[in-house]
Amino acid sequence: MLEENWLADVYEKNRDGLVRCAWNITKNQTEAEDAVHAAFLAMANRCEQPVDPKLYAYRSVRNSALNIRRANGRSARFRRSLASNEEAIDNRTGRQNGADLEDMLRALPDEAREVVELHLHSNLTFREIGALTETPTQTIASRYRRAIARLRELLGEEYT
Repeated sequence: MLEENWLADVYEKNRDGLVRCAWNITKNQTEAEDAVHAAFLAMANRCEQPVDPKLYAYRSVRNSALNIRRANGRSARFRRSLASNEEAIDNRTGRQNGADLEDMLRALPDEAREVVELHLHSNLTFREIGALTETPTQTIASRYRRAIARLRELLGEEYT
């Protein structure tokens, strides 16, 4: 039996994180929003509510974004803006703009960058990220630790 507003509740609570998840894959705002839209249309056609609606939504959006990227033949270039984080990062690091951080994130392997995005921006646990990407939790934790260590190296010890 479906809870009456489960889909709207999942969307309202996770909208920004879902778009960011898709954006990390598609590298395009419009395509990220399209991925979220496609995933929620598919979820609306479900006959039953998933056991973990939040995780199901992230998995659906991720798969939709991967399909869009494959369909468009997009390269794996990392072009998204971190506008929402630029001011806080700039104040902390004294950098002129968020482009330096974007360059640092771009230096990370795609898999590590995805873990950092999902953990920090979407507030997913390592267990949830592992389930989403079908990767062992320990592997997710290792990718995150290595990514953070690499970012610390790039930022310099004064900011860690």
